[in-house]
Parts: sequence; C-alpha cells; structure tokens
Amino acid sequence: MKAVAFANNDIAIVAWTFGGKLPNCLGFAVYRIDVRAGTETCLPAMATFSGQQATPGRTTADDPVQKFFWKDVYAKRGGTYKYKIVPMTGTVGSLQPMPYGPLISNQVQLSPHYGSLSAYFNRGILATQATAHVLTDGSPAGSMVDELKAHIVSLRDHGRISHYAHQEIGYNARLDAIQSAVLRAKLEKLDQWNGRRRKLANAYCERLSGSGLKLPLEVLNHSRISLAAGHCGLARSALQLAEQFARRHEVGGRPLWQNQAIGFAIVEAQARVEAARLLAYRTARMSEQGMAHRRETAQAKFFAAEALLSAVNVCNRVLGGLAGHLDTPAERYLRDAYSWVAAQGTIEIQKITVAKETFAPRP
Repeated sequence: MKAVAFANNDIAIVAWTFGGKLPNCLGFAVYRIDVRAGTETCLPAMATFSGQQATPGRTTADDPVQKFFWKDVYAKRGGTYKYKIVPMTGTVGSLQPMPYGPLISNQVQLSPHYGSLSAYFNRGILATQATAHVLTDGSPAGSMVDELKAHIVSLRDHGRISHYAHQEIGYNARLDAIQSAVLRAKLEKLDQWNGRRRKLANAYCERLSGSGLKLPLEVLNHSRISLAAGHCGLARSALQLAEQFARRHEVGGRPLWQNQAIGFAIVEAQARVEAARLLAYRTARMSEQGMAHRRETAQAKFFAAEALLSAVNVCNRVLGGLAGHLDTPAERYLRDAYSWVAAQGTIEIQKITVAKETFAPRP
C-alpha cells in the first residue's frame, strides 16, 4: 500500500494503490494535510453517485473518488502539503471508513523550482470551474482574473498597456483563432489571387503607358497638403507643451522662459510653424481654385516637416530629462515626428521636386 504526491507551481496530484481489490469499497476520500498550519481538509467532490444531487459543500467523504489518483486544484501556491487516502464503504448517503489504511503521502510544496530547474504551468489549461474559483487567490472577487487577463492581452501586443506605453517585451500575437482559420483557408488560393493581380497590373501598365506614373503623382500633389497641415498641428502641440513647462518651472527664482536660450528657442520655433501653416493654407487655396501647385505643395511639405522637427527638438530640450519619461507626451511627439515627415516623400524628395519645378524650362 502506498500513496505518492506530485506538485508543480500550480497544482498537486496524488496517486495511490492498496495492492489489490478492496471488498465492498465504494471509493476513496481524499484529505489535504496542511503541514504548516497543522490542519486537515477533505477535498471537494467533482461527481456524485447516481440519483444523488450535486450540492455545494459536498466532499470526497460524501462522494468518494472512484479511481486511484486525484488532482487538488484548490491547493495554494507556495503551500506545503501531504495527502491522506481513506477507503470508504457502506451505502449511498451513509458511508464510513474501511479498516484499511489510511495512506499518507509524501510531503510536497507547490513551487516551480526543482533543483536547478524551474517549470511553470497555468491552471487555465485545466479549464475547470474549480480553477476559475481559485484564481481569485484570496483577493477581491475577480481581481486576479482581471489582472491576469490584462497581462495576457498586453503580452500579445508587444507588452503594450496603453497606446504609446510598452511595459515589457511581449509578442506579436494579435491574430485570433477565427482569423487564423479564415487565412488558412485563403492560403490555398493565394497563388491564384496573386496571378490575377499581376494580370491586372500588366493591363494597367499597358493601357496607361506614358501616363501611368502621372496619376499617383497627381494624387500626392493634393494629399501632401493635408500632411503639411498635420505637421503644423503636431508641431503646435509640442510647442504648447514646451511653453506650459517654461511658464510653470522656475530657475533662480524666475520662470524658465525668461532665460533667452529657452524663450528665444520657443518663439523662433513658433514662427517657423506659423510660416509653414500659411504655406499650407496658400497651397490648399491654389488647389481649390484649380491652379497648378506642384511646386508650392512640395514647398509647404518640406518646410512644415522641418518646422515640425525643430519644434519637437525644442520641446524635448526644454523639458530636459523629463522629456524621455512616459509621464509626458514629449517623447511620443519626437517619435511621431521623425516617422511622419517621411510620409509621401522625405524632405529631400520635396526639395528635389521644388528644384525641378523652379528650373524647368518656361514656355
């Protein structure tokens, strides 16, 4: 006769044998012995006898386990336990222990560490109602479940906890099961669809020969105006942050803006942004009136981009070390600016366009 217990960081399992068949045995009651607390608890039952009603509070002493192993999903992490196995006999509703045993297992601790090795498991893989109940782990109802859910959601998107804050290294695992199933079905037709796209692309190239490139360039001639305006908007947000900081903070008993190195830098950046905004307005007006404005659009785009970079640099310089903290949007403004100014053509591309238009032969 022997009982052996095993545990990882999340669950304990006990298995036993009595060396043969026990006459009139109806199952086994399983008790958890908390070594540290010196208490003994009969484990909850998961199934009842035929005709019995499953009610809260029933244990394996009421509905004995009719197999030779049992999982303790209620064991607390870090706890140290032994398990007692008691064979039960009698009639349904009136059970008593048999004279065999009881068996006492070895001592186990719910820990991920085993010598130099560590292994972690998640109760979620059990998918039982009992598991869901113990996830609160003594905290207010649902709090641990909510915390676990938030952690998992952040890990699937590069550890992101808000739009611009990534708290830890995560994964790019935003593809859910339904999307995966749909894409797997589509994958078989990918070559066919790509062949169709190539055929259409060749038809466009053939029929738009000599003018095909002019169409997307003409679209850019209009969409770059809105980009220039967007650059001005982001630049003004960065400068407003710098201005507020320079007003509220003092050095030597006077506001930061009264130091010329700071005050001048802010107002010069503001002037560049206002000039860029007027260039964007003028180009938009020309577009609205149907006038040629390729040169003016490129001018507005590169000038607004340079004004934006200047503004976010001033903002980060004024805030100093605080600019790199997630508590302020300064670092976000900086990242957005350097990625945004390259949209639909870098500053250098816009200047090339302006130069070509400026030095092009005139009729």
